[in-house]
Amino acid sequence: MKNLILLLLVAPGICASAKDNFHLKGHIKNQLADSVKISYSLPAIVYKPIVYKAKLDNGDFSLAFSIPEGYTNLRISNGKEETEIYAEPDADLVLTVDAANFDSTLHYEGKGSDIANYLAKCVREKHNTRSVDNHAQLLGFKEPEEYKAALKKLIEDEDKYIDKNAKSLPETFTGYIRKANQYEVWYTMHMYPFRHESIRQKSMSVKDIPAELYDITDSIPAMFDDKLLPMGSYRAYLNNFFSSRLSGENARKKIKMETDEWQDSVFARVYREMPPLTAEFLVGHHIYNSLSHTRMGQVEHEFAAYKAHFPQSKNLAILREAIEQRRLTTPGKPEIDFDITTPDGAKMKLSALKGKVVYIDFWSRGCVPCIGEMKNAQIVRDHFKGKAVAFVYVSIDEDEAIWKGAVKAFTADGINTHLEKGREADVVKKYEAESIPCHYLIDKEGRFANVDHVISPFASDELIAQIEKLLQ
Repeated sequence: MKNLILLLLVAPGICASAKDNFHLKGHIKNQLADSVKISYSLPAIVYKPIVYKAKLDNGDFSLAFSIPEGYTNLRISNGKEETEIYAEPDADLVLTVDAANFDSTLHYEGKGSDIANYLAKCVREKHNTRSVDNHAQLLGFKEPEEYKAALKKLIEDEDKYIDKNAKSLPETFTGYIRKANQYEVWYTMHMYPFRHESIRQKSMSVKDIPAELYDITDSIPAMFDDKLLPMGSYRAYLNNFFSSRLSGENARKKIKMETDEWQDSVFARVYREMPPLTAEFLVGHHIYNSLSHTRMGQVEHEFAAYKAHFPQSKNLAILREAIEQRRLTTPGKPEIDFDITTPDGAKMKLSALKGKVVYIDFWSRGCVPCIGEMKNAQIVRDHFKGKAVAFVYVSIDEDEAIWKGAVKAFTADGINTHLEKGREADVVKKYEAESIPCHYLIDKEGRFANVDHVISPFASDELIAQIEKLLQ
């Protein structure tokens, strides 16, 4: 199965309850790599996948490890092919597959195989297990009433598919899937105002959104439940709940808020209206993942409030360490040097660009916002052709072929490099670039530029003006 996207973030207080309570063995015919990799993530504010590998012996493999209670989303891969299952503790599965015809030959036997084979059927017939999210995202061009009707039909069709194909499966599982589908729909509804207007304007640089489009987001119910934190679609739904509500209120009142004021207002509602574990996860995740594009004063303000609300949180140590690292990238600090290897094999260091303004962009082929920025990024690069500005694109794609293909496909001309260790690379940690896209500006003296935050290429005119100032 290709193009599999997982939203696996981790929440406090959830851990494995037993040792080696999940077993998977099997045989891969026409193997694409010498090992099988299985990964999953517990719900924490830092994305830290748990990865297990088993060497193949004439195609045979065996793995045993622990997973938490409930349904855990496991990602199984061999070379470029991958699939996923929802597994429960005490599952004992036997997988067989022909990697030359991966999706159509996937089959499971053993305890837990009914659910695994249902998901394999979803992949064969619908190309992935997240058809609700994928289809919902394609409906943004529709006008509000037509959009709501299309979403309703989407859920109804998915329920019919479950009714037809999952009759023998436990109600706990089918109920879980139905609930996950509903949260997928609510999540994509949060995106509707911006997505609809960007399609209408044929631009990702949308500044003013008609207030009536927020009627869609106002109709999303507040269905918060700490027990659902392991569910990826629930976490995605949380991210924009109060943000979209506040945006709608401001649009109707024609109020413009500064970024800091807007974020404080959102967090006040989170602390007041969300249950404790949900609020602890959501705010901690935001602080950690927005460090690179939030001014230091606001970071410290948000952390102080978080500490006051959750003085015993295990996230405090993680955030303190990340904030200390963030201080090293504040305006005036010397650039953090790193090695660059371009697609043609040329090697250099970032510091070799001293004397130029350097724009650094951390990105990935699988990052939709990163790819969405590319068209506008080209506008910025074209503006500075022949000037003392260098554009450095750091891909966190571990696979060299995927990286080189993306550079070519999206015309990411500039100085390109990729990180073989992906998100685990030292440079990612030093630049606090776990959350992408992530942008930095280095001035001509080799210091982090004196700007509150680096403007996204989506606002190409503003980014151009920001760089022009650094050239003076």
